[in-house]
Amino acid sequence: MPAPSRQFVRYRSVREERVDDVLFLIDQEGKAIHALAPIGAGIWSLLQTPASIAETKRILKQAFPGVPARRIAMDVDEIFAEFEDFGLIQHAR
Repeated sequence: MPAPSRQFVRYRSVREERVDDVLFLIDQEGKAIHALAPIGAGIWSLLQTPASIAETKRILKQAFPGVPARRIAMDVDEIFAEFEDFGLIQHAR
């Protein structure tokens, strides 16, 4: 699990393709395609510039006040972990 305060940014070499409401990410070597649900796509968009897990949680809590904070925290943690496991994000410098 990535550190909550560490800043991350997406790898520039990851390609994006949108089909209807689904955003697909194609990894650096073109060997894997990842379909993102709307929340994952939103987080991916935030990572155009460096962002931490903690910042992302705060932004999503403000954007979705009707969603329980615990649910948002779990989703954000899971998505960042998946992005890191799949090599889609890197530590910001």
